[in-house]
Amino acid sequence: MPEGPKKECRGTLDERVMMLLATCGCRLVEREDILQSIRAAGRGKRWTWVEKWVDEEGPRWVNDMDTVVFEFPSEGLTGERSLAFTQMVWRCQPRDFWYQVWGGRCFVRMWWDRNRP
Repeated sequence: MPEGPKKECRGTLDERVMMLLATCGCRLVEREDILQSIRAAGRGKRWTWVEKWVDEEGPRWVNDMDTVVFEFPSEGLTGERSLAFTQMVWRCQPRDFWYQVWGGRCFVRMWWDRNRP
């Protein structure tokens, strides 16, 4: 996978996250990448929920010091590799973990709560 954005965020500073991304062939992505995949999956259809996602959910899908958003090669989400990936995610100790698949692209979001002990 090509390299993602290069900015200071948890995905470029946390060694555990960087190891996960490198080991699994992942790359950091931006919200716009996800939006393009959603719209491409719609094949020109106007899905009313897309703009709602952009306004309500989309702002949470950013790379910053609390959140990492990346693309995982979806062909690798089967069998033992899927389990190994999940274990690597939880070793990073995020508070929450989500994923969504659009047009064969798997987008993952991990979030850490700064206030969590």
